[in-house]
Amino acid sequence: MLNILIAILVFCLIITAHEFGHFISAKICGVTVHEFSIGMGPAFFKKQGKETLFSLRAIPFGGYCKMEGEDEESESEGSFSSKSRPKKLLILASGAIMNIITGFLLFVIIMFQTKAVVVPVVDTVLENYPAYNVLMSGDEITKVNGKRVYTSTNLNTEIARNGEQPVELTLKRNGETKVVTITPKNEDGRLLLGFMSGVKELNFGNRLFYAYRNTVDFSKMVITSLGDLITGKVGLNNLSGPAGIVSEIGNAADSA
Repeated sequence: MLNILIAILVFCLIITAHEFGHFISAKICGVTVHEFSIGMGPAFFKKQGKETLFSLRAIPFGGYCKMEGEDEESESEGSFSSKSRPKKLLILASGAIMNIITGFLLFVIIMFQTKAVVVPVVDTVLENYPAYNVLMSGDEITKVNGKRVYTSTNLNTEIARNGEQPVELTLKRNGETKVVTITPKNEDGRLLLGFMSGVKELNFGNRLFYAYRNTVDFSKMVITSLGDLITGKVGLNNLSGPAGIVSEIGNAADSA
């Protein structure tokens, strides 16, 4: 039950941020917003503003920002349909942009409650694994197959996407740049190189940096996943519906 409540709060936060993005950009562009609603179904709270009706509705999975002339023809100066294409594009894109901004702010909160982060720097190399005698303690991995990596999440994602094929790592060792190639080991479905990553203590500046990098990395992950779905690299069976999302949110909450 607790996991379901947490999931509902997460959904509401995502929806609120998304619809607020549409709302604020519509206001800036001079579009009349008739209603700003969080949730779907019957309303249990309503408040009429100067121009906009604000409402909370019974079903928390959804929401909308009802604009003049969005779904019908309107000759009003404040209609969505009367605005220029750049303004329309801004209004439509602002929901996703606001979700990214919200994600960054959440990462900032997380980083300021965290003393250290795991970074793509080799701490310990494990025997009987591919990285043994190839990597050394202190190696800083900067690229995977030519792609720049800044975080351990970024590193692990690129290695996983590479599959069981040899992976090219660019690293800094004792002030020199080296390139090595390692073939991951498949161990119970996990692709492992065989090293433990180091940790980095955080100060004010790099807390903001890692909040930014995590935001960028997770945004790229979403775009890359959609690309993989379109190209057939992953199938529909790899997608999760609401039940799967609730389960993952619960797992995250349990590990926090």
